[in-house]
Amino acid sequence: MVLNKLTLKVLPSVVLLVLLVVLWYLPKLHFTVAKAYKPLTEPGIMNEQANVIEHSNLKDITTEKTRLTTAVTPTRFIYLTQTENCIPADLKSPEVIGDSEACQCDVIILSYKKKCDDTSLPHVQYLFNSSKSTTWTVGRNLLYEAAKERKETYIHYIFMDDDVKLHLISSDKQNPWRMYEESLKTFQPAVVIIQYHNKKYSKEIFPERVNCEPTRYVQIYFMDAIFNAFHYQAIDYILPYTTTLDSVSWFYSQVYTNIKCNILFNKEVVIDPRFVVENKLHRNYTQGAFTPEHWINIISEIRSEVPEKYRASVEPILQQWLTSDDSKGLLGQQTCKRDLSVHPYRPYENLPKNKTLVYTKT
Repeated sequence: MVLNKLTLKVLPSVVLLVLLVVLWYLPKLHFTVAKAYKPLTEPGIMNEQANVIEHSNLKDITTEKTRLTTAVTPTRFIYLTQTENCIPADLKSPEVIGDSEACQCDVIILSYKKKCDDTSLPHVQYLFNSSKSTTWTVGRNLLYEAAKERKETYIHYIFMDDDVKLHLISSDKQNPWRMYEESLKTFQPAVVIIQYHNKKYSKEIFPERVNCEPTRYVQIYFMDAIFNAFHYQAIDYILPYTTTLDSVSWFYSQVYTNIKCNILFNKEVVIDPRFVVENKLHRNYTQGAFTPEHWINIISEIRSEVPEKYRASVEPILQQWLTSDDSKGLLGQQTCKRDLSVHPYRPYENLPKNKTLVYTKT
């Protein structure tokens, strides 16, 4: 009986104490539960990721970034060319680009005389443009647009004439096409040119490799359009080709492209001296005389496209093109290049810091 009276006296105090404790911890408990189970909004996800990064090992972060970069890097090429009808027999060969697995490539052919109905090569797409007013420049732009409309991104977009034959300068018996593609995958130059076999400076300079190892790229400023590869991170800054002076000469669009490449990706436009390319067909096309006025117009148009902060660095390059008596001799600094610019490629990134450029002329 005494115990019951004591219990009755103490019980209200105990209950009150328990209630106070519950009231004290309840908000904290609610917050913890809410944090644990509330779905993350986009800001919430970002904060969670930030916390993970803040407390992660730096080496692990670097590894993860490398993995992600590698995961999205394209692994295939696309070849782009124009021809009268269907893909020429030489190019159709499995040793060239006729086997999509061997070349890891797709192909787009622009036919300009007769529509091609050949469906024997699934990786080859045919376009047909019967307009007699279509120039070489317009044709390449149509190919560029068709390639960019695809869902797939290609590591390099390779433009070439339809009658090209790729050769190794050395006596190596390996397939030059596969060697060329493997080199592109390994070094990923912004723009790489294969030189026409009878250019005068090929004979005078490249047999000596300009003191470079045979596997090294050599920087160049002038590029023949016969066989050009554009890296996927660079191509959209360079193309489409300009059609401004097509009525005067189809060659002007390539001169324009030369200068743009030199400005946008200075030191990253290279030639692979292990190869040469030849072509046997020589078609007639509009090729009027170059005049000072045309040169001034080209330079003025390019200058107007350059952002203000880069113009001081760009101007010496433009002046060199204006004043050179032999633009084809602009080889640039003959630099051995193997470790090319760190990707991603950014326009104007490698412009000379000083205002003096040295060009080597043949």
